[in-house]
Amino acid sequence: MKKFIIAMLAALTALFCLAGCGSEFVGEWECTKIKDNGETLKASEFKDYYDYDISEFVTLEFDKGGEGTFSYKDRDEKGSVDFEWEEDDDKVTIKLDKEFFGTKKLKGKLKDDELVLTGFNEDDFSVYLSKADED
Repeated sequence: MKKFIIAMLAALTALFCLAGCGSEFVGEWECTKIKDNGETLKASEFKDYYDYDISEFVTLEFDKGGEGTFSYKDRDEKGSVDFEWEEDDDKVTIKLDKEFFGTKKLKGKLKDDELVLTGFNEDDFSVYLSKADED
């Protein structure tokens, strides 16, 4: 009987561990830097150039179930776009509900602890995001 109880507890523990595993993408991501034509603008440089914090430029909220919200701020415009997303290991494809920077489809790849977004209208334009602190 003890062996049966121990086996059941082990099976339940394994089940809870598997159920707790989720996507690395789920959560809020904030912009930390951008790369444009070979130049990288980090947070402090961005603030001096654009007059607002780089984390406000782009934020992504990946929800469970493959949906999310892409929020942005530019000098003259602020808004958000809903999206659907699919992951493939350390890569993600984001399909925006409306066009942003000349595209409705973005590609992302986890690199170290950053999510690098590409696929914008400009060939050499990338947005780097880090996962926001979760309280």
